[in-house]
Amino acid sequence: KKESSTSLPSSPKGKSKKQVNIKRTSSSVSFDSITIREYDLTLGDHPDCSWGPPLSLDWDFDEVHEGCVIQYEEQRAPKRKPRQMVQSSIRRKAYLKSIGYTDEDIEVATKDVGAARTKRFLTRKAASIIPLESALESACRKFKRALSKKAKDKKERDDAFVHQFSNLTC
Repeated sequence: KKESSTSLPSSPKGKSKKQVNIKRTSSSVSFDSITIREYDLTLGDHPDCSWGPPLSLDWDFDEVHEGCVIQYEEQRAPKRKPRQMVQSSIRRKAYLKSIGYTDEDIEVATKDVGAARTKRFLTRKAASIIPLESALESACRKFKRALSKKAKDKKERDDAFVHQFSNLTC
């Protein structure tokens, strides 16, 4: 392990001359064994699926390989590009039917995913309005505060006036 020391100002704006020392230790991690699991696929619910039913990993799995990381790295196939891992909606639907899902199950999941995708889209669009809404709310709070201060000052003046004349005797 290696240690390094960093000196930072103790106050956020650096007004104080006092310094705080922070010690950092660097660590390394290494692996010597690997366990590979194959998970079953199931009907998913993720809205990033652009068309058709999404697939998700199921909880069930089989342990396929257990061994040394070095041997695995030497024998494994080359990494696939993300585009190579995309499956068409026709293929996903056929797979889901082959494992027992009905057309109705697939259709309901596809509609749910479409609804979730629409909600995400609306949330992204609404996010651009949030700063304007926040500024408007702040202005309303300041206006109400100014009105209530003005009303309070008027009440104090009226009370003082009444008090001044209530002490007079005729």
